[in-house]
Amino acid sequence: MLIGGPRVDAGHTVKLIDHDAYGWDYPRLIDEIRRCDAECVMLGHTGSTAARPVCLATGYQLYQNDERDEEGEQNGYAALL
Repeated sequence: MLIGGPRVDAGHTVKLIDHDAYGWDYPRLIDEIRRCDAECVMLGHTGSTAARPVCLATGYQLYQNDERDEEGEQNGYAALL
């Protein structure tokens, strides 16, 4: 709520995905993010620095699964990472 609340107050639509609770595999997580038509994906974690590899792995999956335009340029989430 610390991150999402101010964005809602500023007029943005926010969807929080608790991946710790859902435990989806990466393809399912990527599909859910695509369905949201997100302009921005923010990663966080519920643990300490031990969770950092999970955030990095998730970011890598977003990068690898980003769609490319006709010139082969990544045009979505990879630009945000």
